Amino acid sequence: MRLSAKLRLQVPGEQLFTVRYEDLVAKPRKLAAELSRYLDAEVSRTALGGLVRTAAGGRDGDEHGVGSWRDRLTSRQSAQVEKIAGIELGRLGYRLASDS
Repeated sequence: MRLSAKLRLQVPGEQLFTVRYEDLVAKPRKLAAELSRYLDAEVSRTALGGLVRTAAGGRDGDEHGVGSWRDRLTSRQSAQVEKIAGIELGRLGYRLASDS
C-alpha cells in the first residue's frame, strides 16, 4: 500500500494501471481487456486462460478467498491496517470499518 501511494505521487497517473485482486477474481476477461487497451497489446489466450483459472479458484466464501481477511483479522488488527493504509485503501474502493 505504501508503495502504491508513493508511486501515485511520483509517476503520472496515465502511467499506472491498478489491478485489484477482487476485480481479477470477479471479471478476469474484463480486466484482461482493460489491461490490453492500457498496454496497447493483446493479452494472449494462454495468459487469459491462466487469469480465468486463477479467478475460478478464489471464489467468495472460500476460506482464503476474496474478503476472507475481514474474518481473520481482529478489530485491533483491522484498525492498525486502516491507520496505516486507510487513505490508499479508500482510493482503491475498499470499504473501511471507519466508514460505518
